[in-house]
This record gives sequence, C-alpha cells and structure tokens, in this order.
Amino acid sequence: MNNRNDQKPEAPEIAGQSRFLRWLDNLWYHYKWPIIIGAFAVFALAVCLAQCSSRQKYDVNITFAGAKILNNTEQEGLCSALEAVMPADFDGNGAKAVQLVTYGIFTEEELLQLYSSVNSEGVRVVDQFAYGNARKQSVDEGTSFSTYVKTGECAVWFVSPYVYETYNLSLLAAPLADVFGSQPESAADEFTVRLGDTAFYRYYSVVRVLPEDTLILLTQPYIYGKTHNENTYADFREMFKAIVEFRAP
Repeated sequence: MNNRNDQKPEAPEIAGQSRFLRWLDNLWYHYKWPIIIGAFAVFALAVCLAQCSSRQKYDVNITFAGAKILNNTEQEGLCSALEAVMPADFDGNGAKAVQLVTYGIFTEEELLQLYSSVNSEGVRVVDQFAYGNARKQSVDEGTSFSTYVKTGECAVWFVSPYVYETYNLSLLAAPLADVFGSQPESAADEFTVRLGDTAFYRYYSVVRVLPEDTLILLTQPYIYGKTHNENTYADFREMFKAIVEFRAP
C-alpha cells in the first residue's frame, strides 16, 4: 500500500511572492498623497491644454467704455462690422476675428435719466433701488476699466467723452497727425475721432448701437502687454486707420 501523500502542495500566494507588487504596496503606503496630488495636477493640466487648443483666437481686440450695456446680439453685430473693415487676416489663420471688451460706465446724470420718470404731478421720481444697483455696477466697471487701460493689452478704444476725460486718455493717445499725416475731417481733437462723423458709423447700422458722440482713439505702444510687441501694435494701428478711413462702397 502506498502511504505516500499524493496531494500537491498549495501554491504560494502570488502577492506574497511578487517583488513588484510588494514594491507597489510599499510605494502607495508611503507616497499615497503625493501620487494623488500629482495625478490631479496632470489631469488639470490636460484639461487646460484642451481648452486652450479649442479657444477662439482673435486677430485684434478692441475696447468700448461708455454709457451703454451691449447685449450679445449687439456685440456680435459690432464685431461683424469691425471684421468687415479689418484690412487683413493679421494672424494668417484664414479667418478675421475681433475680440470686443466692454465696460458700461455712466455719469450720474445718465443714470438718473435711465432710472427715473416724471409722475402725473410733473415731479421726477427716482427708482432708488435700481439706481443704486446701477450706480454700484458703473463704479465697479470704472475700477476694472482703470486697471485694464494700464495693462497695454489694447490699443484701439471706443470711449465716451466722459471716460476720455475722467481717465485722462489723452495722455496715452497717439496724435492723429502722427498716424494719418494730418488731422482727419472727423477729428474731435488732436487725439480722437468722433464715431458719429465717420462713414463707418453711417454705413453699418449695427455700429449705431453706440452713442454717436463716442470717441475713437489709438493709444501709443506701452513697454509691456500686447502693444509692446512691434508687429502686434502695427496690427492695432492698421485696424484704427481702417475704421477711421473707411469709405462706403
């Protein structure tokens, strides 16, 4: 009789015999949080890169600051007119695109006119709640504009006379005579052109969402920001000239 035990010995556990798995277990034990944080950073970077690659690219950015809150339709219409007169596809990607930056900045008189009415007794009554909110928003927009105008990120500006004077934009503006060789007929002073006196305003109805007393100006190049780049500033300059010198077909 064979007393020999014919049962095969149990196989050792794979995890217990694998150096690689033991190393992973040890790594996770000691570096769990750095690994989690690193993985999250890689994921966030991938998302950012994907968003940047799909983001709209613009040939030039133009700023409006004045007594008008432009809705999306009005902004799109204004951009389409600006793109129509753009003299070239500056970045060479096959499409002309303008980025419009807007700031709604009002005078006290303008706000009172917007948020008050005359009652049956002939007395002007102010909607204090609406007026207060609008005034705060206007002040906040003015603060943001004051910061943006110092960044050098834009050189072509559409501004109300109030904004032009309040923020001393004449100190930043390029003289029209330096840009055109002489004063254009639509010049409001030595630095600005009155929008309502341009063919650009008269020809494109979508431009007339802006007040006709809006002033157009070109700032001088800064020592930083987009305007510091010689080629980019040349694009701004050509865009400014195209708006002012536009003639209806």
